[in-house]
Amino acid sequence: MTKAKTIDYTFIQDKLIEKGMKQSSATTYINKMKRVMRGMYNGDINPKVSTLKKAHNQVIEYIAGDDFKNSNIKKVNLMAVSHLFDIYELGSDKFQPYVKDWSSLADAESITNDKAIEKINEIDFDAIKANIELT
Repeated sequence: MTKAKTIDYTFIQDKLIEKGMKQSSATTYINKMKRVMRGMYNGDINPKVSTLKKAHNQVIEYIAGDDFKNSNIKKVNLMAVSHLFDIYELGSDKFQPYVKDWSSLADAESITNDKAIEKINEIDFDAIKANIELT
C-alpha cells in the first residue's frame, strides 16, 4: 500500500467501506477523526501520517481531556481514530485497552445518568398499569 504524506480521508473512507462498514458509519467516523486531528494539531485536520507514528499517547491524552464530555463520546472517538491508525498500519492495537475501559465506564454512566433517572421518576407507572388493566 502506498502511504500518503498527509491523511487522505477519502482513501480512509473507501477502505472502511471495503472492509464492510456502511457509508453512513464511515462518514461518521471520518468526522470524528477530523475532530480529534483538529484538536490535536491546532486546527489542522491533515497532519503528516509520519507524525502519527508515535502519537498514540498524544491521541489518548487528548481524548481523555475535557473536550469529550463522557466516556461514550471518548470511546467512539478513539474507535474512529483507531480505524485511521489501522488503515495506515500505525498500530491501532494500542488503543484497544482504552476503548474497553471507556466502554465499561460508558455502560456505568448510562445506568447512573441523572437525566435517565429523572425521566424514570417522571413516569407515572400506576397510571400506565391502570391503563393496561383497562384494556
